[in-house]
Amino acid sequence: MGWMKDCLLSHSECRRSVNNLLPSHLVDVGSSKKRGFKPFLWVNPQLNGSVDGGSSAVGTERGAYTALSYCWGKEPFLTTTPLTMEERKRAIPMCLLPATIRDAITVTRILGIRFLWVDALCILQGPSEEAQRDWAAESARMEGIYSQAFLTIGAAYGHEAQSGLFMRPRSPRLPYCHLPSRWAGVNNPDPIYAGPVVGAESGWPFWLMKDGELKINNRAWTLQEKVLSSRMVHFRGDQISWECKHGQAYERGDPYGGPQESLQVKKSYKSWHDLVKNYSSRKLTFSTDKLSALAGLAKAFWLKTEERDQYLGGIWRGSLPNNLLWYVSPSTVAARVPDPDQPLPCAHNMLLGLSQQEGGFQWRRQR
Repeated sequence: MGWMKDCLLSHSECRRSVNNLLPSHLVDVGSSKKRGFKPFLWVNPQLNGSVDGGSSAVGTERGAYTALSYCWGKEPFLTTTPLTMEERKRAIPMCLLPATIRDAITVTRILGIRFLWVDALCILQGPSEEAQRDWAAESARMEGIYSQAFLTIGAAYGHEAQSGLFMRPRSPRLPYCHLPSRWAGVNNPDPIYAGPVVGAESGWPFWLMKDGELKINNRAWTLQEKVLSSRMVHFRGDQISWECKHGQAYERGDPYGGPQESLQVKKSYKSWHDLVKNYSSRKLTFSTDKLSALAGLAKAFWLKTEERDQYLGGIWRGSLPNNLLWYVSPSTVAARVPDPDQPLPCAHNMLLGLSQQEGGFQWRRQR
């Protein structure tokens, strides 16, 4: 993949190491050259803090792995539970996996990478006490899992795990051609592409599906998975696109655009407000995940602050008065009569309050 090679060789702002700490559990996908190889659940052999090798342990072995970002959907599929963990260590039948995970294994193999991290298989699932403990421990480590991944694979257009990465395009592939940089007397150092413009009435480039159409951008968990990743390849349904700390590129057009400023973790409270506004407008299956699905971003922000500010359930003590000037955006939630019995805004209920109402947060401008 040309984008990945370019990123590794040229982008100083992107993580270059391929020898990062490995999570406690990964899917060993084998090699594309080994026909008939069955993936299995790999357990980090150097585990600290666990006698039984549970997924809540912290491994010290290093290497490279990919991570998957996707929408689960409502249909049940193959996962790892306390009862099936030993079975997963022996083998994970490809024929029983949902299409998205199966395709992610294929992509990982093609890239020549041995390991894939996917939550459904690498974190214990289910209502048991053991699974709940494991989920609590691993969800707190999302910052490390995605930031240390060599590449994150994004199932951008699929609305469920059964959708797959290699979806049939919505329309025939549109032709385009690369024009010489000194074409028609124009001396432009940037590549120039020409092709038919579809949907020009909306003013949207033909090569770029609107972000709102991408299912993955409607889910709360996937925000931190994207922001924390050093580099990410998006399977968008109509094409493949690339994103890293340097910028974005699209299969059908503009080779590189600047990174999305609202999705960068910077050491400014405005940057944090932008992240929370984006996050709070997304959907969660379980409202109790409100703070957990933001924990990785909070840790990344904390690491960037020189004073190591104190995190208070969605806001920061260092800018507490300004942080409390939030409200639910009327453009993202139906108008409702305020409940006089509800508590006033405070650090504790800022995000938990969303469990009772849907909508995105905004902050009032300071005078």
